[in-house]
Amino acid sequence: MAFDAQKPQDQGYLADFPPEMREQLRAIIHDEIVNAGLLMGLIPGNAGGNIAVNNGSLNQNLNAAMLEGKSAEAFALMGHTHGAATMSSDGMMTAADKVKLNSIHAGAEENQNAFSVVDVGGTLLQADNKTDTLTFAAGNNISLIPDAANDRITIGLSGAVESANAAGKLSVGRTIAIDGKVNAAGVAFDGTRNISLNVTNVTADSCTGNAATANRLSTSRILRLAGNTSGEASFDGSGNVTIDTTTTSAQCVEEMSARNGFKELVKACMALNDFFRIGVGGDNNGGYAEIATADDGNEPIIVRQYTGMFQNLIRTLTLLDGNGNTTFPGHVTAQAFHSNADSASRLEGHSLAQIQAMATKVAVLSGTIAHGATIPLPEGYTEAQCKWMVGIYELSANANSRDVKCQTDGRTVRFYKTRYIKAVNYEGWINDGVAGVASYIVIGVK
Repeated sequence: MAFDAQKPQDQGYLADFPPEMREQLRAIIHDEIVNAGLLMGLIPGNAGGNIAVNNGSLNQNLNAAMLEGKSAEAFALMGHTHGAATMSSDGMMTAADKVKLNSIHAGAEENQNAFSVVDVGGTLLQADNKTDTLTFAAGNNISLIPDAANDRITIGLSGAVESANAAGKLSVGRTIAIDGKVNAAGVAFDGTRNISLNVTNVTADSCTGNAATANRLSTSRILRLAGNTSGEASFDGSGNVTIDTTTTSAQCVEEMSARNGFKELVKACMALNDFFRIGVGGDNNGGYAEIATADDGNEPIIVRQYTGMFQNLIRTLTLLDGNGNTTFPGHVTAQAFHSNADSASRLEGHSLAQIQAMATKVAVLSGTIAHGATIPLPEGYTEAQCKWMVGIYELSANANSRDVKCQTDGRTVRFYKTRYIKAVNYEGWINDGVAGVASYIVIGVK
């Protein structure tokens, strides 16, 4: 805790003074003393005679012995001046800087733009010195004419050019034509544009090999299928032909009777990266046929019916969809059916109506009924098909339930109280009627 000016209290107990005084002395010695009025008779502030405060204001009349470790002699006085620099003595600049400055000619200008690198067909010619020399050399049949007065070089031809890889045109225009067995009219050509030769006639002494534009064969041929599938048609190239085929017997892709295992009969890639196959397999008289898809394990297997040449889809049977479910477009008929069927019309050969007729029907009816009333029956049930029970639900205010009984006479509800009497003409137990309401439950079974 900090110093507390209210302790020790004037009306406090002497027994409390020692610990309180010790705490006050500890607080004065160790804890912060807040807002002391004077320090050695001086107050904080920025004026002369104050204890200097770092509050952003200028403190007046501070006499520091050093400034950043330097005495007053290290700093120039107000109004201090330097002598002018000469070529032999320093002033506001060094004598060396003065010599360099004096070497600049009067009227000197800024450096002008210049090329330091020349690109010649992808080869870079770079200046090696401050003032380097670029040399132009004349090649074969090339003339270089310098003009020193105008700082110009004229490049010209001094003879015939040996070759020109990229000439713009021929020096003399020419005519290109085709003659002989193939005729085409002449077309002017000077190299400035593309030309086309219009072939008007082709004469052949003979023709062998392939003819790209023949419209028929010189001799018609027979296209014939042989083996277990047979058929033929005459073909001369003048039109398409269709071969009617006859198959005498189906051939096995591979004889499997001599070995066990699996054989792919048909295999194909579908939808870029999914797969399909038809195969046969099995071991030792346990053969099977397989229709399968593969890749992600959810490629559907479907069977479809169309009209026309696969023009209009009529119905689809999904043997396996992406979740392994099977969907039939119509009714499913089987000799037997096991497991669950949400919409089956028959169960073990019995229709729904037959099953309902054979089933036991149970009806339950409950409620409350007054003394002397008749217990109702469930609708559609006879008294012989029902059983019922009753119990006390409510009694009149003057009746004691300990002595009251509730029972049925047939289906009539009765409340009574048994008491013992002794009279002139009778001595014994009698039953008195009691007003009340009974709870009932009726169970009917057909």
